[in-house]
Amino acid sequence: MGTSFQKNAEKTSGRRSIRTGLIVSSLLIVLMFFILPVAAAPEAGFTVSPTKGDAPLTVKISAWSTKSECDTDDCEYEWDFDDGNSSYETVKTTFTHKYTKEGEYTITLTVTNDDSETDTATKTITVNEPEDLECSFTATPTSGAAPLTVKFTDDSEGVVDEWYWDFGDGDDSDDENPSHEFEDADTYTVELTVSNEDTDQDDSCTMKIKVLDIAKPEAAFVASATSGTAPITVTFTDTSKNDPTSWFWSFGDGTTSSTENPSHTYTNAGTYTVTLKVTNEAGSTTTTKSSLITITAAKTPTPTIKTTVPTTRPTTVATTVAPPAPTDSGISWPIIAVVVIVAVIVVGFLVLRRGRGGMGRWDL
Repeated sequence: MGTSFQKNAEKTSGRRSIRTGLIVSSLLIVLMFFILPVAAAPEAGFTVSPTKGDAPLTVKISAWSTKSECDTDDCEYEWDFDDGNSSYETVKTTFTHKYTKEGEYTITLTVTNDDSETDTATKTITVNEPEDLECSFTATPTSGAAPLTVKFTDDSEGVVDEWYWDFGDGDDSDDENPSHEFEDADTYTVELTVSNEDTDQDDSCTMKIKVLDIAKPEAAFVASATSGTAPITVTFTDTSKNDPTSWFWSFGDGTTSSTENPSHTYTNAGTYTVTLKVTNEAGSTTTTKSSLITITAAKTPTPTIKTTVPTTRPTTVATTVAPPAPTDSGISWPIIAVVVIVAVIVVGFLVLRRGRGGMGRWDL
């Protein structure tokens, strides 16, 4: 009896242990599901700029993926540029790619993680027909005395990646904008060839450079006067060397001349700087004489007064001064006399009457 009870207790305990173990295992599995990361498929993406343009067109590409596993260099990036070229990168990156022919191209990026899960992204690029190459260049100077150094500048239209200069004297250059010295007098034909290897384009153009066996003139001159009172006319004489063929004078007062030996009139007071530029086929030079001409204002003459002093004694001349003539007032003198006499009589009569009547009374 005791033994049977003991056996049943052991069986019950074993079943409980099994159930407990299953519960714990289930909980552990659930915890592992939430705690341990679950691998996810990558998400591919990239940007490209520009997306259209003339050939040859260079585009800048930047790849990205939103999944964190690809941020730790665990993804492989496969590129297809749709022009016969492809590339494999183990990390996302930024780079450039050149399209040399016109057309429409689809760039495809495939991202693969360690579990061989993939994602794909695409972008379309439009490449237009390349602009025609048109050769052109400038040269400075195009003529002058030997030895002559000339600066050449490419001015071609289109996309140029190669230059070839033939200077016509046995020398050449592959610089874009070279300088070259021509040592001997002659006329040289300079040829430039521009090309683009990507588009299989090229074009050529020429220019003549004239190197002379004469020297540039050396400007010099003299003036007939360098100071004076306004107005004054000054004659300037060219004394330049090496046979100039043209002249340009600036007289310092705003006026100019192209005469070989000009005359100029200065009308205002001041100090003037004179410049002469002379030119011949080999070039030109300039000379300037600062403050060469000084002009003063004309003085205004002061008027003079002549005084004559008599040398003989003055003669006394007797003169009779006549009384002033009476002024005709329109009243005759007899009438005035009568009026005066009457007034005197009346006044006298009044005085006498006042004496008789006493102080303070007037009796008529």
